Amino acid sequence: MNRTAIYIFLFSLCLGACTFSTTRLNDKKDQDQTRQVAESFYKALKTKTYAKTYPFLADTFLKVTDTSKLNRFYKTYEDRMGTIDAVEFLKCETKAVNSNNSTLTAVIFYTVKRSLQTSYERLLLQSVNGEPLKIVRYDIAEKPMVASQGQAKKITPLN
Repeated sequence: MNRTAIYIFLFSLCLGACTFSTTRLNDKKDQDQTRQVAESFYKALKTKTYAKTYPFLADTFLKVTDTSKLNRFYKTYEDRMGTIDAVEFLKCETKAVNSNNSTLTAVIFYTVKRSLQTSYERLLLQSVNGEPLKIVRYDIAEKPMVASQGQAKKITPLN
């Protein structure tokens, strides 16, 4: 085999092993999808139909926290902070990577007006290979988690 053929073979082998990817940050379509999932999740919480929140949660979330623990968590925060009256959207950040193993990761922040006190909440969502976007983490705090919390402009009433 001559030297040129060896170089072509090695170049082809290296090229075949490469993975090409593109990244999108804060794409409006991704942010809209994230908001839709989050607001549907909050509507189920507001109506206390906790079982309707389960489809929005990733399998990894439900493996760590079974539904009975999750229901107790929901009820504990409802007793402590009150029922949900409205959510104020604050901020959504997304990152999508298109490659052989495409992912969409999003974090969304809300100020949640509750009957007893306001809570500051963050949802981390993820989708892999075109699967539906699911919640992988849900945080509730009594103090703002980002600088813009407490300064929200848009209130989304949950009827």
